[in-house]
Amino acid sequence: MKVILRALCLFLVLPCGCYARVPSFEPFRGAIAPNRYTPKHSPELYFEIGDKYFQAKKFKQALLCFGMITHHFPEHALHPKAQFLVGLCYLEMGHPDLADKALTQYQELADTEYSEQLFAIKYSIAQSFANGKRKNILPLEGFPKLLKADTDALRIFEEIVTAPSDADLKASALYAKGALLFARKEYSEAIKTLKKVSLQFPSHSLSPESFTLIAKIHCLQALQEPYNEQYLQDARMNAAALRKQHPNHPSNTEVENYIHHMCEAYASCLYSTGRFYEKKRKASSAKIYYSIALENFPDTSYVAKCNKRLERLSKQMS
Repeated sequence: MKVILRALCLFLVLPCGCYARVPSFEPFRGAIAPNRYTPKHSPELYFEIGDKYFQAKKFKQALLCFGMITHHFPEHALHPKAQFLVGLCYLEMGHPDLADKALTQYQELADTEYSEQLFAIKYSIAQSFANGKRKNILPLEGFPKLLKADTDALRIFEEIVTAPSDADLKASALYAKGALLFARKEYSEAIKTLKKVSLQFPSHSLSPESFTLIAKIHCLQALQEPYNEQYLQDARMNAAALRKQHPNHPSNTEVENYIHHMCEAYASCLYSTGRFYEKKRKASSAKIYYSIALENFPDTSYVAKCNKRLERLSKQMS
């Protein structure tokens, strides 16, 4: 049965692979042929017609023209430009994964121009991946888009950060990388990345946003581990750094709100533990937890509850 299924898969996949090859198409006559052949026109003419198609937003036809150049004229002076435009065509056609592959091939060419436009385009590709755009199961047009591409997004963000790109774009890529790591629940790496935003780009608008996201991460960690108060210490250090760097920014209020939620969570945990010992008739242990909650978290909603329990325990023990 497995042999039959494998044979069926090959039967379906191989024709699709042949159909997906750009050089199999004659862009001027519209003929489709699976076999390769010698181009009938010069690369200059292919590029000229391809550019007209591109300007007219007929990206499929433009892709075929530029693909003729990249496949059949690899040594021609127009090859790098054609390769770049292949990437743009794929992007406009809704294939960011194929666009990324084409632009990576463009970057590997000799004497490639690393322009701001290139990195801006790659940033948009990474953002589409980070927002859930999936990639083809094989790097060819026509295959279903089933695979997650968040790892590709992280790779592209890192490429932009380390490349000689615009400072604003670098800050955006660094923050986007941290946000994606947060979405993947890689909290430690997310915090490390987000801290770099405020360190390397302290005057950027995303600097206070990075402090806020770090505070949110600490809050989530505290909710998951309410016995570990290290997260609260880290959150308070983060809040202090934000106040120092952006003393009048509205993010200070938001960060303090996260800290308050954390304090509520820790106080709730201590109160619950105290109640547990009460039910076990261990009044002394219960009093310790109620007292710690009052001492460490005096501004939470559990102050009245802890005081009430302590009063009742005092009456019982007297």
